Amino acid sequence: MAYQLPPEGTYWGNVESVETDSIGKNETPCVSIIVEMTHRFAGDDVEADPLQGSMSGKIKCFLSEGAWPISEENLKSVGFNGDFEKPAIDTKYTTEGAWFICEHQEHNGKQYANWRFADWGGGKREVKPIAKDEARRLNALWKQSTKPAPAAPVTPAASTKSPKAAAPKDPPPPPSGENDVPAF
Repeated sequence: MAYQLPPEGTYWGNVESVETDSIGKNETPCVSIIVEMTHRFAGDDVEADPLQGSMSGKIKCFLSEGAWPISEENLKSVGFNGDFEKPAIDTKYTTEGAWFICEHQEHNGKQYANWRFADWGGGKREVKPIAKDEARRLNALWKQSTKPAPAAPVTPAASTKSPKAAAPKDPPPPPSGENDVPAF
């Protein structure tokens, strides 16, 4: 039976094992994190749906010189013990579980499932707060644009029956070009 790619998406599961191996013709060293998936988030619901049977995935952290900076950051984020002879990660991933992403990639004309932890996302970026003067400018802009409209004068109703609502006005067409987009 031919290998069938799992659907791309977000999955829930547990880490089953962590191992080091060599991959490809060049025998590139790699830490492989073997994951057993139990649920898939369909995206159209609030909860993940249980899978019909088991599905495993392999997260590969290549250890070549070029891949080292990203792999090092990713391995640190999951509590890698730093021992390439007896690799392990934080036990919360084996006992509590985690979210994983499956994406399809092509390599040498073949499609592959590329698995990663959902919170990796290509590296973390440093959060730098905006300058105080910029924050004050944005605060003023926000207050100006969200001022409540003046209240309409209240007039007593002539009868206890509520009048029929007027037919709604047609909405304006969506912007068709950049000149139609309001400037902020």
